[in-house]
Amino acid sequence: ADLPCAISTSICLNLETICSAPNPRLAMFSSSCWGQFSQINRYKKSRQVITEAKAVLGGNAHEASPGGTSDLPVLMASTQGVNIQAADFARAPLKTQRPSFIENDARAFAILMPDNSMTPRFDAGDMLYVSPARSLDGGNVDVVLERSNGGFVIGSVVSLTADAVRIATLSPRARESYDRAKLRGIYRIVGVQRLGG
Repeated sequence: ADLPCAISTSICLNLETICSAPNPRLAMFSSSCWGQFSQINRYKKSRQVITEAKAVLGGNAHEASPGGTSDLPVLMASTQGVNIQAADFARAPLKTQRPSFIENDARAFAILMPDNSMTPRFDAGDMLYVSPARSLDGGNVDVVLERSNGGFVIGSVVSLTADAVRIATLSPRARESYDRAKLRGIYRIVGVQRLGG
């Protein structure tokens, strides 16, 4: 049987492995990270991908994804200890296949959507591909904000000035402003792999 999606399989298997077995990587996970996994795991597609991947791979979650190398770091909203500007992702909890549209961006990464705040555009569990090299110009720009004190926020740009960025969420509809001096970076979302819902 073919895997339904190599990227989904890689992420779901790694999440299940991290969350179900004693592992030295557990030290870098916070309680909010576990909460994100629990929310993602509630979705039928994510559970289905884990089950199908285990059947195809014989339960070996550490095997490389079919069709390519797993070199794209995958973050969660609570991930800390990465340096995106320096492309230092040693503390990224997961890796997946790098899609061709970001293959030449060393600072590119993926992040798992932690909740339903951007539904219907993104669902909890979706993997968002992010390119720090891409411009924030244009309309309907979805972004990942990296907080100086750690962690990430996902939303759509409402306004962007030298001093602040205002983003919107879709569910519930809300707007929030962030002081740019308290952010390490603002990065454009350039693609999505549906895992949730």
